[in-house]
Amino acid sequence: MGVFGWPVRICEPVVFGAGDFVSFPKGMTCRRLVKKAVRKHHDFF
Repeated sequence: MGVFGWPVRICEPVVFGAGDFVSFPKGMTCRRLVKKAVRKHHDFF
């Protein structure tokens, strides 16, 4: 037996909150549902 990785289904919701570090792959498209005002900080590596 090995370790299997299954692809994440398209449109599967993901929730993150204050203090979370989130990165997105180049070219990714998504929809956001913002329930509370947020401040975004961007760093490009």
